[in-house]
Amino acid sequence: MTEVNQPYLWEKSYPADLDWRAPLAPHALPALIENAAKKYASRPAIDFMDRIYSFAELAELVNRAAAGLQTQGIGKGDRVGLMLPNCPAMVISYYAVLTAGGTVVNFNPLYAEEEIHVQIEDSECDILITLDMPLIYDKAAKMLGSTRLKKIVLTSMAEQLPFPKSLLYRLLRRKDIVPLPLDAHHLSFMALCANDGRPEPVDIDPEADIAVLQYTGGTTGRPKGAMLTHANLTANVQQATYFFPKTKFGEEVMMGVLPLFHVFAMTVVMNFSVHA
Repeated sequence: MTEVNQPYLWEKSYPADLDWRAPLAPHALPALIENAAKKYASRPAIDFMDRIYSFAELAELVNRAAAGLQTQGIGKGDRVGLMLPNCPAMVISYYAVLTAGGTVVNFNPLYAEEEIHVQIEDSECDILITLDMPLIYDKAAKMLGSTRLKKIVLTSMAEQLPFPKSLLYRLLRRKDIVPLPLDAHHLSFMALCANDGRPEPVDIDPEADIAVLQYTGGTTGRPKGAMLTHANLTANVQQATYFFPKTKFGEEVMMGVLPLFHVFAMTVVMNFSVHA
C-alpha cells in the first residue's frame, strides 16, 4: 500500500489472491535440498537422458562434493567457478559449493577466453568445475598459469549418463573427451566426491553471506558481478511459490531448457524445483 493506503498500480496485474505484502523469510540455500531430501527422498529429482537421481541421492552427492571441496580448502566466502552446461553435475556442484560455505560464480561455457580470464580475476576464483569436452575444457586449461586459477575439477558427461548410453558415449564420442591430466592442478569430480559425505557444518547468515556472484551481460562495459545473498535467492523462490499456489511440490515436472548458469533458470528452474 502507498501512504494513502492505496494499492500500487502494478498490483492490479497480479492474481486476485496474491498478497504483495506476503512475508519472505530469509533462508540458506542448502536448506532447500536438505528439506526436499527429507520430504521426497525416493522421488525423482533429476531425469537426465533417462538417468534418474532421487532427492536422497542428489542430497548425498551434494554432501560428498561439499566435503570434497572443503578438503580442497573451500570455506566461508571462497569463490568456486562453475562452467557447465545443464547436467546433473551443475546442480550437484551448485548446492555443494553453498553447503561448503562457498560462493558460486557462474561461467557461460561459450565464453571467449578473454571473458573467462576477466571473470576469474575479478571474482577471485581459485577453483573451476567444468566438463571434459575440448570445446569447454581447452579454454579453462589456458587459465592455469595465466590467472589466479589454481585447480580444475573435471567432470565427464559419460559419468552422468545411464548404461548403455554411458558406454556408447565413451565409444562414439571419444574424440570429444579430454583425458584427466595427472597433475596437482586437476582433480576428477568422482575423486572429489570419494568421501563419507559429511562436510563440516557452516554457519550461514542468509541476509549477509553471498551465495552467488552472477555476472551481468556486459552490454554497457565489462560484466559486473551482482552479489546475491542466500536471502535474495530464497526470497525469489518464495515469490515464485506465491505466484504458483497450485504447485504440488514433489509431484510436478519442470523441463529445464534454459541454461542454469543464467540467473532466471538458476532461480525459477533449479532452486524452485527443489523447494519443499
